Amino acid sequence: MRKFWKSVVLKIVLALIISVTVVFGITVGGIRLHRLNLSERYNFDYLMGGANKVILFVGDGMGDNHIKVTEAYYEREMFFTSFKKQGHISTASLDVLKSTDSASVATAFATGKKVHNKEISTLNTKELPNITEYLESIGIGVGLVTTDILYSQTIAAYSSHTTNEENVSEIIVDQIRSDVDLFLGSGKSAYSAYKEVILGHGFSYYNNHSKIDITQNKIFGVFNSEEEEKTNETIPSLDVLTKTAIKFMETNYPDGYFLVIECGHIDKMCHNANIFDMMKYLDNFDKAVKDAYEYLKDDKGVSIIVTANHETGGLAYNGETKDQINSMDLITYDGHTLVDVPYYIYFGNDQINQYFLPKVIDNTDIYKICKALLSD
Repeated sequence: MRKFWKSVVLKIVLALIISVTVVFGITVGGIRLHRLNLSERYNFDYLMGGANKVILFVGDGMGDNHIKVTEAYYEREMFFTSFKKQGHISTASLDVLKSTDSASVATAFATGKKVHNKEISTLNTKELPNITEYLESIGIGVGLVTTDILYSQTIAAYSSHTTNEENVSEIIVDQIRSDVDLFLGSGKSAYSAYKEVILGHGFSYYNNHSKIDITQNKIFGVFNSEEEEKTNETIPSLDVLTKTAIKFMETNYPDGYFLVIECGHIDKMCHNANIFDMMKYLDNFDKAVKDAYEYLKDDKGVSIIVTANHETGGLAYNGETKDQINSMDLITYDGHTLVDVPYYIYFGNDQINQYFLPKVIDNTDIYKICKALLSD
């Protein structure tokens, strides 16, 4: 009798395990299918040919509350929040049980495809064509700018393909072989070993921002990062890099270009629970956007997109004043979250300004918007 009941219990437990596994698998599969469907929800063909110059500003880790708390602290509105087209972006990757990471979102921005965390313009070992490769094939100039190391995820997705973001040498070699016209970012120590190879692929190579000659056809500017040993060289801020990038593009590609400009330190400061430096970097990010707008506002072919890849820090904000911010810990989490992040878009073309943009789009839609704008 004891053996009988033991057998019955084992069968019940096994049945429960199988049932839970099946339900779990169906649920995970359903969520993944839903996320894939999000990338097919909209097309933006009505934007076709709406711009010949597109600048995509990415505030790494920047959520709604990052903007609100920075506005409260500096007691003014961020300039980019004045852009007419506004909404939010869903940020999820194919990894249902993990928070979104920068690699998967950067890949969504660059290729229009959902991938797993850590994959760079690659899905399950299959390389995905990115927008910079397409634009270069039709004669559009491409520039990539960041305050972070140049092999970091956002820049890597637009200039390389690898199964894992940690494959640094693979990313660097891909970047050198790419048709990208301008690289500006940090990581001098990592790239110094590749200097001769970079030069051999037609780039002018710079470690000092003040020495850059924007009349050169291809530029690889890689500087000290704040994490590296500091020298007497000045580490260029994002607004400085932005001006250089625009001047280079206007000089070499006046008929059409695509610029990706990332502030990587909003995210970094939130991981470190440093809200004050986060606000400093976000404020400079806003200055870079404003400088770009002021430089190009008379050009009807310009579109400026401001968004984030994901939110970092679970930042809490409930109307606190500057004095209250000084004495409170508003960063509640040291990682990424899955909350939607904002987008703001300026169209210099009055005709496409008349079109409606959905209030909530997917991160893969950034690719579709940029590609449509720059296609004939």
